Amino acid sequence: MIKVGVIAALSAEAKCFAHHPIPIDQITTINTNLILVSGMGAKNAATASRRLVEHGATALVSWGTAGGLCDQLRPGDIVLPESVFNDDRSEFIQTDSLWRENLQQTLASHLRIFTDPILHTDSPITFPHTKRVLYDKTGACAVDMESAAIGQFAREHQIPFLSVRSIVDSSEMVIPSIAIDSTDAYGVTRILPFLGRLLVNPGELSQLITLGKHFHEACKSLRQITKLASSNLNYHY
Repeated sequence: MIKVGVIAALSAEAKCFAHHPIPIDQITTINTNLILVSGMGAKNAATASRRLVEHGATALVSWGTAGGLCDQLRPGDIVLPESVFNDDRSEFIQTDSLWRENLQQTLASHLRIFTDPILHTDSPITFPHTKRVLYDKTGACAVDMESAAIGQFAREHQIPFLSVRSIVDSSEMVIPSIAIDSTDAYGVTRILPFLGRLLVNPGELSQLITLGKHFHEACKSLRQITKLASSNLNYHY
């Protein structure tokens, strides 16, 4: 039996796949899929990949949100990259072409789909200037912190790999530092640091509200994918 292992860095991203809260750091079965909230970053993603394969997953999906680098991307757009790579372009990992094409055909009339590469970064890219530099240097349309690690694990173990990412921030948007400094690895807000930062930098509140709206749009698109695609995200047999 095919079992698709779905890795989401954030609790809110995982909820878009399951339509109900998923316990952090616990493998949960949804139909025949296995889903795991890994926490942000390559190390957490690689650990989650290993755990899912040991639990029986025979294909892996990097699922969640991403930051836009190219001007065409808007919040809620979907990236199904043909490849993911690190910031010096020394490591390219291809996604499964047939799987990607099957899913893209299902979604194309409902969502804006991009298939340009995704770039790995070790931390969020917060400023438009940095996004432009990365786009000019690499040609990647978006960035995330987990897909490359998941793809590398899948390649080493010779199992299919797909990245499904919904855009939160456009290339022109500044991500307020409070959004990064006041959340944990799973995207859960730490109340005291949040309030402390807000008192020091009240001007970030409007940026934070905008970011929240964009994250809502990204999650809306992820939920739509689960309604349009089969339970295993159109994995081909």
